[in-house]
Amino acid sequence: MKTEGSTVGGTGVASLEVMNPVAQIEEGSVRPAARLKDLAGKRIALWWNKKPGGNFAVDRVAELLANRYPGIELRRFSYPFPTNPAALQEVLDSKCDAVIGTSGD
Repeated sequence: MKTEGSTVGGTGVASLEVMNPVAQIEEGSVRPAARLKDLAGKRIALWWNKKPGGNFAVDRVAELLANRYPGIELRRFSYPFPTNPAALQEVLDSKCDAVIGTSGD
């Protein structure tokens, strides 16, 4: 709300400036990473965001991958928010070939 002094023209009426609350839309796209042809012998990051129940999903994914792909290396990461720069850097530093994320709720 914008007021100019306490009144407009001494009439006791306030002046209001109405603003548009709608955000500007920025369009863009991101090309997905190329899929791996095979997971055998690859290093895979398993990311759990610590939401309830997500741990069961990541455990099951780990079990299925280990049984299906010989020589696969699974590295587990668990952080509350995937936008945490330090957490993302740790995953990047792990030199994994792919990341599989799980959630819960």
